[in-house]
Amino acid sequence: LQLPAYLKALTVEKKVPAGMFYMCLNPAYTSIGNEKGIEEAENAVRSGFKLSGIALSDIKLIKALDRGSNGESFIKQLKITPEGATGKAAVSMEEIEEILAENAENIKSLSEKMLSGDISISPYMDPGTRVCDWCDYIGVCKFSEDFKGNKARGEKEMREESDEQ
Repeated sequence: LQLPAYLKALTVEKKVPAGMFYMCLNPAYTSIGNEKGIEEAENAVRSGFKLSGIALSDIKLIKALDRGSNGESFIKQLKITPEGATGKAAVSMEEIEEILAENAENIKSLSEKMLSGDISISPYMDPGTRVCDWCDYIGVCKFSEDFKGNKARGEKEMREESDEQ
């Protein structure tokens, strides 16, 4: 919800969205050993800080964001070629607009639920896993199905909710 909401705020100011990204601030480091050069060590560290997200597939924009790139982008799942930007992270303006519209509807729906008194917690739970084990918000969320209204959702419930919107 957060990144698309920020991006939507910029579009209200008549700004053209370039993309939205998350950056891992605690990447997993790997040992490359003494036999490797400094350049390889720098590349290993740099790869741990690649951005996750989406970017407008405009090649001029990507090159402005990704200065010094020789085809290897700082954005995960994005490749820069002479013809343009490709990969799962490269999206069209129409796709960004769809994401922003869907996010606005989600915010509206959640706000209406909260204003009506529904503050239940209902995370997605994959069968056989506990999302709480890796969630960064476990300290403030305190999810438990023992509390009234709190219920984990599976794939079926997520699909049904998606179909309702």
